[in-house]
Amino acid sequence: MKRFLSLLLMVMLTIEAWPYDFSSKHTFYVEEILKDEEIELYYAINEDGNTVSVVQGPETYSYPFVEIPDYVTNNGKQYKVTIIGANAFSGTSRLDSLKMSDNIEIIQSDAFGGSYVARIEFSKGLKRICDAAFSGIRNLTSVYLYEGLEYIGRFAFQGSGDVFSKLQSVHLPESLMEIGEWAFTNNHNLVEINIPKNIKEIKEATFICCQALKTIVLPEGLKVIADAAFDTTGLENITFPSSLTEIGYHAFQGTKLQKVVLPNSVKLMGEGCFNNCPQLEEIVFSSGMTVIPRYAVGYCNKLTKVTIPFGITTIGELAFCGCKLLSSITLPESVIELGWGTFQGSGLQTIILPSSLTYIGAYMFYDCTNLTTYTIPSTIREIKGGAFNGCVNLSQINIPESVESIGESAFSYCSELAQVTIPASISTISNGCFGDCKNLKEVRLPNSVTSIGSNAFSGCSSLTSIDIPNTVKSIGGGAFYECSALVSVDIPKGVTIIDRYVFCDCKNLTSVNIPNSVNSISEYAFQGCSRLASISIPYNVTSIDKEAFRDCSLLKDVYCYSKNVPFTGDDVFTNVPLDVATLHVPYFVLDKYKAQIPWSQFGYFDGMTEGIEEPVKCATPTITMLANGNIKVECVTEGATCVTNVTTDQPGTTHDEEICLNDIFNFTVTAYATANGYDDSDVAKATFKLEKTVYDVNGDGTVNIRDVVQLVNTILGQ
Repeated sequence: MKRFLSLLLMVMLTIEAWPYDFSSKHTFYVEEILKDEEIELYYAINEDGNTVSVVQGPETYSYPFVEIPDYVTNNGKQYKVTIIGANAFSGTSRLDSLKMSDNIEIIQSDAFGGSYVARIEFSKGLKRICDAAFSGIRNLTSVYLYEGLEYIGRFAFQGSGDVFSKLQSVHLPESLMEIGEWAFTNNHNLVEINIPKNIKEIKEATFICCQALKTIVLPEGLKVIADAAFDTTGLENITFPSSLTEIGYHAFQGTKLQKVVLPNSVKLMGEGCFNNCPQLEEIVFSSGMTVIPRYAVGYCNKLTKVTIPFGITTIGELAFCGCKLLSSITLPESVIELGWGTFQGSGLQTIILPSSLTYIGAYMFYDCTNLTTYTIPSTIREIKGGAFNGCVNLSQINIPESVESIGESAFSYCSELAQVTIPASISTISNGCFGDCKNLKEVRLPNSVTSIGSNAFSGCSSLTSIDIPNTVKSIGGGAFYECSALVSVDIPKGVTIIDRYVFCDCKNLTSVNIPNSVNSISEYAFQGCSRLASISIPYNVTSIDKEAFRDCSLLKDVYCYSKNVPFTGDDVFTNVPLDVATLHVPYFVLDKYKAQIPWSQFGYFDGMTEGIEEPVKCATPTITMLANGNIKVECVTEGATCVTNVTTDQPGTTHDEEICLNDIFNFTVTAYATANGYDDSDVAKATFKLEKTVYDVNGDGTVNIRDVVQLVNTILGQ
């Protein structure tokens, strides 16, 4: 040993920036000679005054081997070496191999973090390895830890996550009580590790991304496997202990497990627990569970066998999504709730639903391309939105009378569905319900249906006709958009609006019957109906919105029965050969149509007389004075509104609110009636002579301006 306390000042300056409160009197430098080579170790005296910590390893020279001694001496006093301090060997590349004294009890945080030590002989007296103690260590290939060790901290042996992580095997002693979160994560080459019997919980992400770890034995007594504990490991098989009660979120996601049998002790399973396990062929769920969580075995492409015991009440969202080889499944009678997209994208061909279930969940069978026929159980009352969306090979579906509601897009993109019968329990065909069912040729709608939603049958390019019952009062926008095989359609009485895009691009549509109840034709309603040769617009239509008949290139005859020229939006007849088309309107309003664009652009005009009723006037109103002095104006024409006007003689001179009335006070009332579908009535006229005795109209005992105002307002209907 040489150069001792003479370097004390230099050491004090060196450690001044270290994150440890080492008093200068407790800090000293020891230099030992081993195999004729100098070895540098820095120590700090611990609080007990009798032990020291190694606070820094070699920094000047490189050493193939360093042994931490049992004791060191300073100023004649011997100190026991018990701790390897935080950052002591962090990042060091000057040390190949290290042997710890058996007196070492604690390895502090980041002691060897990022170092290049290839071999470490651990202390047999070691009790605690603190957080990140060996995090990112590069060349260490094996770890053997002795009995007596009780704790391994968070990130303790976390790998660097790249090819430089060489750790392959770890032996943990049975004395170990706790392993911290992320302790062995990212060790891509780790193939062997044991879990001691005293471990009750494998904590969050403990082994995440240990891709070479193919097998592990879980001890009896283990109760919890926490979130992502084995996520993206190489595990191929595993046996769960009967003590296990909980498995966390994504605990085994992305592993190579082939079969999973959960013991009945398991009560809780986290979301995505076995999600994306590409080799998983079979799973047996625990009878102690009540919920199969969302993404439980999602995208397990080889999964063919699933056992769900009685007691499961809920299956979460997307639980079996993407399981392409799962062709059949039976749900127990205990199941009462299915989440969104439960079997989305799976290979299901058959499924037995329990009688306890009253609905088919939203997107439950979405994109189940192997489902060809299905009979919905009579216990089902609701089919939620998107339930069978994208079942491209579904050719037959039987909907029972128990079903009261079918959600939006429930059967859209079922391109092989050729025929469907809607039960009498349904009142609404929802938005997009059968959209893009390319082979749908026949639809039977019951009289219970009152509305057809937007895009309900859009893209049904094989639909040639549809019988819409007269109970239907509304048809939503785009309901029959791109029904390119549709030849004819009768719009039921009671529909008041032809909605936007409703028959757009129905290229084979040649006949449309629009009822007199319709009062408006919306934008793009018949755009692209390139084989439509004629159209009849009923007399109640008051507006035709933009591009309603755009690209109706064969349209030659337009019959418009409205006696008032309808309002038209922009480009109503764009790309229609109006110069060779004929406009047919009632003969008595022909000039009105000729005077307004776009009607004036027709090449030919026909003033219709056949089938045209002569203009009918509203009945002339009657004007009557009632016994109480009020005036009543009424018309017998149904739906008529009376328009009144009142003129009076000059009653006299007004002083504030008092009015000096003549003995005779004359009121003249004129009125006419107006109603949709009728011409205005003749004007009725009546003059009333009121004597002074009846001037007190409001009965307050005084004749003043209030009486005059009340009488006039009554006549005017105010």
